[in-house]
Amino acid sequence: MNRHSKLLGGVALAASVALAASACSSSKSKSSPSTKPTGNVTTLPSGANSSAEGFNAAVNGFVRPTDKQGGTMTLVNRSDWDSPDTGNQYDAFAWAFDGNYARSMMAYAQKPGVEGTKVVPDLAQAAGVVSDGGLTWTYKIKTGVKYSDGTVVKAADVKYAIERSNWGQDVLQNGPNYFTNFVKDDTKYQGPYKDTNPADGVSGIQTPDDSTIVFHLKQPFADFDYLMAIPGSAPVPRSADKGAEYFKSYLATGQYKIDSYKPGVEMDLSPNPSFDPSTDPDKLHVLRASKIVVKVKQDKSTIDDQLFNGSADGDLTGVGVQAAGQAKVMGDPKLKADADSAYANSESYFAINGTMKPFDNLDCRQAVEWITDKNTMQTQLGGPIAGGDIATTAQPPTVPGWVKEDQYATTDHKGDATKAKASLAKCQSAEPDQFNFFFKQKTPRSTRSPSTSTTRTSRATGSTRRPTRWPSASPSGAGTSRPATATCTASSPAAPSTNRATTSCPGWTTRPWTRASKRLWPRPTRPSVTPTTPRSTTRSCPTR
Repeated sequence: MNRHSKLLGGVALAASVALAASACSSSKSKSSPSTKPTGNVTTLPSGANSSAEGFNAAVNGFVRPTDKQGGTMTLVNRSDWDSPDTGNQYDAFAWAFDGNYARSMMAYAQKPGVEGTKVVPDLAQAAGVVSDGGLTWTYKIKTGVKYSDGTVVKAADVKYAIERSNWGQDVLQNGPNYFTNFVKDDTKYQGPYKDTNPADGVSGIQTPDDSTIVFHLKQPFADFDYLMAIPGSAPVPRSADKGAEYFKSYLATGQYKIDSYKPGVEMDLSPNPSFDPSTDPDKLHVLRASKIVVKVKQDKSTIDDQLFNGSADGDLTGVGVQAAGQAKVMGDPKLKADADSAYANSESYFAINGTMKPFDNLDCRQAVEWITDKNTMQTQLGGPIAGGDIATTAQPPTVPGWVKEDQYATTDHKGDATKAKASLAKCQSAEPDQFNFFFKQKTPRSTRSPSTSTTRTSRATGSTRRPTRWPSASPSGAGTSRPATATCTASSPAAPSTNRATTSCPGWTTRPWTRASKRLWPRPTRPSVTPTTPRSTTRSCPTR
């Protein structure tokens, strides 16, 4: 299924609030919406406005964008930051929110749809300049960018930020170390926490001046601009670094700064007085609210309640309202008009083990694919709204370059028994040994009989399953006692590929493998034999 973010009750926020926090708070906010931010203010990107209204209007564009300023934006979130330090985090919501107080070298465009998947310069003046056959990438950082304490950002700060987050994971253990896979490091740098000499560092990262940073790669990597868009490239001055505790005094470069953060409770942000909108021509850091409050560790029901009553402006992670909330939204035209059911950039699926017989055969896998009623699966996952659309490709539609297709199209996704039988026939022809197997059958004790034998046939595909019975642990006949051992004759198995033998012991019933027992009932014991010794034809019925 193409997963949907569950319905988000409440006002559809403008300008990707989770990314830029650029919408005002609701009218029910405790703070006055007339209170303007004290920092510098910019306007929304041109062309971002949308007159669209109603259900799913925000899926493809911004809804009700505004130039109003001031007020408090209140966001809620189920989880907490692993760390607000951009070099020591890996949570998706954290990476999305970082743009409010940090500027990476590159960043994703604040635009709806496919345009929002492209990277544009943020701290960098332009995309990287490639040379040396793709092995060298050179960036220039913008002039005039300052930290929240007023100091100027330098290229060396970007170099140090990347070194601490990627080569300093003895201390910063939460974030990724992608750069170590691509950037040359001839000196085998131990990281800034083990090697405290400021003159040392990664040999493949050079800063010839205060505005230039050069990367020398191990091999060409065409997507290096995307790597420079992760928060770990946001600058950190060496003199301010406090290791894993740096988040407590983080120097902001975005339009907001962190005023306070209490783990497990709340983060508060206010406008960064050192932020200069002229250094942000792509409007990646739009300033709107006078204050942003993020409440963390909120349970699902509490989040829903706050979205419905207006005390919260948005769910930061965007998981959406729960089942009860979905019913409430879909049943109220006014609430539904302010809600969206967007794709969640993921799919739910069931997998066939292609390394296990007979499913290492394509025809066998296709037989399953053709016979599957995907509507049933969709219903089990929650239906079209909670579960998502029926997927016909391995990637969701939100992936850039996605093309709609359906290699196994059937009427209303209900499956095609005719095509399934055709594939199954080919499967059986290629894997004949895989079509003689036993099934689990649970029969009341009063109806069990030594002669009971059934054959079941799949109505849909016609595959035959034959039962195999094993000796019971109970003697037949009421009141009889079972001897300690009994010698009986075993016939060789019909299929050479199996080591099992069917045994006939006088006076004993047979009982199949049942789900309740979770095991095969005792089989005949096999005497020890050498590889050169013919298989014995006698077995002793096991004692209980």
